[in-house]
Amino acid sequence: MLKRIKNSLFLKNTFIYTFLQIFNKGVSFLLLPILTYYLSPIDYGIISNFNVLLGVFAIFISISVPGAITINFFKLRNNEQIAYYLGNSFIVLFINFIVVCSLVFFLKKLNMINIKFTYFWISIILITAFFEILSQIFLIIFRNLEKAKIFAIFEISKTLLNIFITLILVIYFNLHWVGRVSGIIFANILFGVISLYILYKINFFKIKIMKKYIIDIYKFGLSLLPHNIALWLRTSIDIILITNLINVSSAGIYSFGYTFGAMIGIIAHSFNNAFVPYLYKKLEEKNFNENLKIIKITYLYFILILIFAILYSLLLYFSFPYFINSNFLESRNIIIWIALAYAFNGMYLMVVNYIFYEKKTFYISVTTIIMSLLQVLISYLFIKEFGIIGAAYANVIVYLFTFLIIWKISTKVYSMPWSYFFTKVKN
Repeated sequence: MLKRIKNSLFLKNTFIYTFLQIFNKGVSFLLLPILTYYLSPIDYGIISNFNVLLGVFAIFISISVPGAITINFFKLRNNEQIAYYLGNSFIVLFINFIVVCSLVFFLKKLNMINIKFTYFWISIILITAFFEILSQIFLIIFRNLEKAKIFAIFEISKTLLNIFITLILVIYFNLHWVGRVSGIIFANILFGVISLYILYKINFFKIKIMKKYIIDIYKFGLSLLPHNIALWLRTSIDIILITNLINVSSAGIYSFGYTFGAMIGIIAHSFNNAFVPYLYKKLEEKNFNENLKIIKITYLYFILILIFAILYSLLLYFSFPYFINSNFLESRNIIIWIALAYAFNGMYLMVVNYIFYEKKTFYISVTTIIMSLLQVLISYLFIKEFGIIGAAYANVIVYLFTFLIIWKISTKVYSMPWSYFFTKVKN
């Protein structure tokens, strides 16, 4: 039995992916305090805006091409068909890249979009987004081939190159924000090229225009575009509004505090990844006592994640002066609110699983879009009234209401004894 577990490819791959997530998040997290001594809040604000643009450009260029590849990988009959699908995915990406570039430059020239970067930097961000998508495709292929070691080597190498270039250019050459974004740019472009080369060499990339594949990619991607834009708004609108309503420096301070608060989200997602298989297995049993046990675990989780978010925030609030540059101390006021927001998001993850289980994802998309638009409005009003802390307040409100709405919907699509515990206590 022990030997079978030891030799299990699934368990080995699970360990590698878990270690990889901890490594990438941990290294990035440890990098933050170091950079505060070499970068100003203005630098962080520019970097935040760079990442915001990189994210939205990637959405429109990719139109969920990596997702389409994931769905079709096991549906296609052989490696040659997969290779042609990847080739047509590249054609779609290239077409989208040209269209997005043309549209962005045209709208900027007419002053219809307010982008603070020059045409040169906009071009660089667009190119970086394109090559970042190629890296994502490479990782999807090797994940589906169950080559977790190659997946890990690729990801770790890319992360280390990003950090190495950043530290050299920021600390040694004193290039400030340019040094930081250069690490992102060089790592994404280089590994995007490597991705394409390796996929070609192993015969997983063949160019031949096939109408059915192109239609399939666009049909899949365009249907998800509103949902992806809504998700991007949830995490990016604050930076955009703070930059335009206050200044870039304030956006940097907010972004720095947000990063620390959002660590609660990583913990919540990790727990959810472990909980989902257990949950779905128990739901298949249709056993009331097991369902009641699940509800008790869920309520306990709600309490614990809220307590942890508060304690974590307080610890950082009082310890910040000892390891963070004084220029960024204001950002500690943001942490507790963002931590609470992500605690509510963690609670959302526990109830949204029932909607996924019943495949009623339409409700999730509609809720996400509505709440994202609401966040734009609330953030705008709160930032004008309270400053950068207003954006954090808006996050708490929106994430709380999203959790409550999805929880209510989940009770309608799948019956669970949510009120049994309270009824028993009352009696």
